Amino acid sequence: MEKLRSHGLQILSTIHANLSPQETLSRDTTPFSDELLELPPLLLALLRRQTALLLKPVGSYNDALLLKRLADLERTARGKLYVYPFHQVPVAWRRLVCEIGIVRAVVAILGIYGGEVGWVDEVVKTLDMVLIMSGAPGEGRREWIEKTFEILEEVIAERNELGHSGREFSGGGGRKEAHETDSPEPPPKRLRIANETSAPGDVIDRFPSSSSFTPPVSHPIPRMEVPDTYVLGALLSNPADADVGPIPVVFTGGMGHWPAMSERPWSSPQYLLKRTLGGRRLVPVEVGRSYVDGGWGQRIIPFKEFLEEFVMRPSTVGREERSEKEDGADQEEDERRKTGYLAQHNLFSQIPSLRSDILIPDVCWLDPPPPHSSSPMAAVHAATAKLDEPLLNAWFGPAGTISPLHVDPYHNILAQVVGRKYVRLYGPRETAGLSPRGEEGGVDMGNTSLVDVGAWEGWDEVPEEEEEDEEMETETPSREVKRDRYRERFKAFGEARYVDVILEEGEFLYIPVGWWHYVRSLSVSLSVSFWWN
Repeated sequence: MEKLRSHGLQILSTIHANLSPQETLSRDTTPFSDELLELPPLLLALLRRQTALLLKPVGSYNDALLLKRLADLERTARGKLYVYPFHQVPVAWRRLVCEIGIVRAVVAILGIYGGEVGWVDEVVKTLDMVLIMSGAPGEGRREWIEKTFEILEEVIAERNELGHSGREFSGGGGRKEAHETDSPEPPPKRLRIANETSAPGDVIDRFPSSSSFTPPVSHPIPRMEVPDTYVLGALLSNPADADVGPIPVVFTGGMGHWPAMSERPWSSPQYLLKRTLGGRRLVPVEVGRSYVDGGWGQRIIPFKEFLEEFVMRPSTVGREERSEKEDGADQEEDERRKTGYLAQHNLFSQIPSLRSDILIPDVCWLDPPPPHSSSPMAAVHAATAKLDEPLLNAWFGPAGTISPLHVDPYHNILAQVVGRKYVRLYGPRETAGLSPRGEEGGVDMGNTSLVDVGAWEGWDEVPEEEEEDEEMETETPSREVKRDRYRERFKAFGEARYVDVILEEGEFLYIPVGWWHYVRSLSVSLSVSFWWN
């Protein structure tokens, strides 16, 4: 604990120094950073007052008032994040959110905390919110947060060892006065690690084996062993049909050496819980069948809660049929049945220890061909900023999660680490028949199709918004009638040509830029996408 306490006091001193006002006549103060100069001086002065108090001995200030001041500062700073579109939030306000969050985490480490959960949970929650909401700008801030998580992993391991030996472990790092150092009594305000009576993995040893409906593969995507880099480059740059351009292909045999597939298996819930501090790390979860459905939303919850609530629960296969028979199902039951999907999240930036379990495929370092001329979006995709290195995202959820038919501005390698997925792809020249959406609620949704592939094929119910015109009918139309009306509305979609595949564990799928794709999990599934251009 002393290591964690020293680590916290070090960053606290740094932040306090960075908050010092500009004094050109003094060499004892550090001027504001450029970002902080843009913020209201009174806010900075209030935060500096709190850091000054925390550097004093415990008991020399009012803990409750300090916590209230920090909460007020955090509320003000976070409020500014919602004033701007996400990518336009000024760095100054993100920096302030980061500084306040780190100070709050140090407060919990020092034992000055009045919450109902354990101090470790509070530290993890606070720092993860800093990463997710602000990106942790500022010199050394992200590195400090990552080091904090490393030390916490050691603290938790120590607690487990002490717990097995029957000894009691007290958390928190409440500071002692010098004369208290040798006292047998614990320092004031020490808190225990909550919910640590048993290892989370004791009851979660493997993912559910049940699977959902498996769509038939009608136009199979070719498979081939991962070739060398020279052959890969030729496949991309010299397509068999110049009028079509590069086509999707499944590569096999390219993931067997990944630690995530062997000694550090992502197929083990226990391993994932360990890498997320016993499941405490926060993750953003999409709640609902698809991001274009009504009632879709997002939550930020602990990883363990995501596992227990969405991934490890009994299969929801056939839930549509069951719902038809359970007219009395209440809203709470509907909420319980919702799908949760950790989708398009840069989990590896947030949790670097998981990043070391995977390798970037060689093809992602090649210079890919430009968007094909047959794509109506070729100019837009060609203007997309060039990435310095591949952009990685995680996709994790139970059977039945769906990514609706959409197109991305990058070439993509989709690596299937755990489970199976059905993927359907349409070439750029089919765009017109896919009914791209327009602007919705001020957001350009032109990269997503209006057509629900599952509804059109009869695998899923027709979306609710399509049924609004039927409210005046005296009789409720059957499922078949709804589907026929839906197919009539999107008749051109039925003429669009596609290819499809069941992507198996350990396989890569190459998706060329401009190709529309629909993805459906057939089991508990964990995939990684590598975007590059």
